Amino acid sequence: MGEDPRTFFPEPWEMTTGGAVPSGAERRALAICGRCPVLAWCLERDLNDSSTPSKILGVRAGLRQGDRRALYLRVFGRRPKNGAAE
Repeated sequence: MGEDPRTFFPEPWEMTTGGAVPSGAERRALAICGRCPVLAWCLERDLNDSSTPSKILGVRAGLRQGDRRALYLRVFGRRPKNGAAE
């Protein structure tokens, strides 16, 4: 869509979680996500491509970093690092 990729990676002090009101930087990224036709694909790819919740960064698929990390844990639990067997 021609957006600057940095828009989706607010500075650490601009990231919020849980019930907190999204920061201005997050709201800008979330507004762009809200218009995106591949929202579901983006979320699926993000969750499946992340080997641990700590690899989930920024705003993607219309969700903040903390929200996607919580969703990841609900869906997968804790996955082993680097694909190693538990």
